[in-house]
Amino acid sequence: ITYVEYRLAVQGGRSYYHGTKTGRTTWDRPDIDDISEDVLAPEVILVAPGQLDQAIRDAAHSFRTPLVVDAEDGPLIRSLHNQRVDFMSWRTELEQFRRNLLKAMRFGFAIVYDARQDQGREAQRQFDQVCPGLLDMVTAGRRELRQKDWSQLVGASELHEKVFGSGKVARGFCLVWLQSDLRLPAWCSQQTCVLIRPNSDS
Repeated sequence: ITYVEYRLAVQGGRSYYHGTKTGRTTWDRPDIDDISEDVLAPEVILVAPGQLDQAIRDAAHSFRTPLVVDAEDGPLIRSLHNQRVDFMSWRTELEQFRRNLLKAMRFGFAIVYDARQDQGREAQRQFDQVCPGLLDMVTAGRRELRQKDWSQLVGASELHEKVFGSGKVARGFCLVWLQSDLRLPAWCSQQTCVLIRPNSDS
């Protein structure tokens, strides 16, 4: 809950909105994606493009998922592309999806799930096709994920296991969730996520 709506007994029953976090009150209806008064909302940090890589690593080190919010062709998105990390989205075919996860988990890479086009509606289904419950494991269950065998999580073939072996998910593995608004996914909370946005100078 971010704001609570109240109606006055006078002034024709005019509504006002009371913030649950700071107690701030406003006459204007807050935007649907305004999380400034959400007591359960994640930490928000503002970064320049050159600081993004460190911010992602810091979030991953604390077992939280970096959730990057930026405009369609914003500075943080350009920075992610410059880092040459693999991008996945609802358009990614299953086998490519599986291969991207395999590489990232085996070798400790960051990987981006781009939820800008569909607000991540297909993400649960896609991850479940690889392994039931995998989306929650790579977002909200990152600490426990370290103890899992990556080859079992991604359903590695015998050939993949011969080439890459098997073992626990590599320490550097990190799923970066990318979206263009502040409508937070269900798995996102103070304990599981860090919200990263471009600073005003970017």
